[in-house]
Amino acid sequence: MPWFRSLRERRLWIAFVGAVVVLLAALYPLQFVLDALRTRNLLRFAIGGVFLSAAILAAVALARRRAPLRAWLVLTLFVTVYAGLALAMEVPQERLHLVEYGALVLLGRAALAESAAVRALSGRVSSVDVWALGAATAIGWLDEAIQGILPNRIYDLRDVAFNALAAALALGFAAVLRKVMRTSPGCGKEPAER
Repeated sequence: MPWFRSLRERRLWIAFVGAVVVLLAALYPLQFVLDALRTRNLLRFAIGGVFLSAAILAAVALARRRAPLRAWLVLTLFVTVYAGLALAMEVPQERLHLVEYGALVLLGRAALAESAAVRALSGRVSSVDVWALGAATAIGWLDEAIQGILPNRIYDLRDVAFNALAAALALGFAAVLRKVMRTSPGCGKEPAER
C-alpha cells in the first residue's frame, strides 16, 4: 500500500516534514545569526522583513484567488493582530514564533486535509484543525526541549505555550478566510473544506 495516494498529498507531506527538519536544524546556528544581527542593530529590521514577506505572500494568495473585500478585511485584521502581538513582545526574536508556527500549522493542516480527502477519511477525521494544532504544539515542545540541551539556547515553557498560541491564531484566521471565500460568489476556486 503506497504511503501517498496523490502527488499533492506527497508534496504537502514532504514540505511539512522538510519545514520541521529545517526549523529544528536551525536552532543552534540561528542564535548566532540573531546575535550578529543584534550587534549590527539589524535584528528588528530583519524580523520586520520576515513579517512583511509573510503578509505579501498572504496578499498574493488572496489576489490570485480574486478574493472578495471581506477576505481582504480578514487579512487586514490578521495582520493588525499579529503586528500588535509582535510589538507587545519585549524580546524581538520571540516575534519569529508567530510566523514560524503560523506557517508550520497551516502547512500541516493542508497536508492533513489532503490525506483525509484522498483517503476518504472525512467521517473518521473529525477535525483537521485539532490534529494540526496538536502536531504544531508537539513540535513546539520538541523545539524547546532541544533548545534546553543546546549550549546557546534555553528551555522556556512559556515559548511552548506561545508556539501553540501562534498556531491557533493562524488556524483561526485561516478558518475565517475559508468561510469568507466559500460564501462569496464570484471569487476564485477554493478547495473544499476538509
